[in-house]
Amino acid sequence: MEPIISPWLIYLAGIVNPLKFSLGLIAFLGFITSFIIGGFYHIESPCESCSGVYNQKAEAKQKGALKLLKIVGIMTIVSFVLQAFIPDKDTLIAIAIANIVTVDNIQGANEFVKTNVQDYINMLTDAINKVK
Repeated sequence: MEPIISPWLIYLAGIVNPLKFSLGLIAFLGFITSFIIGGFYHIESPCESCSGVYNQKAEAKQKGALKLLKIVGIMTIVSFVLQAFIPDKDTLIAIAIANIVTVDNIQGANEFVKTNVQDYINMLTDAINKVK
């Protein structure tokens, strides 16, 4: 018999909150790092009164900082977007239940309970009548 809820969904529901926390932490640290790299980029700018060797080194440092800033910026944005769009554990469980619970399933369960309750009442009535 095939399970109603996939075991992978149960596993995913267990790890989704730590995953969201990790992605949020990566996004936060990336945001802070972007400011630090951006400050370094502006501090290491070439100046007009400086020598040519200093300006070449400053431009090389700026290129490296800009490349690193692009990488950290992309990582930060991707982490933030993933963290924002991944549902938390409660929402994931609600989605799974909403997919399984249908009007037909509820009516079927209702009929099953009514039939069983009626059978138990009949058995109790028969037992009481036999005791008399």
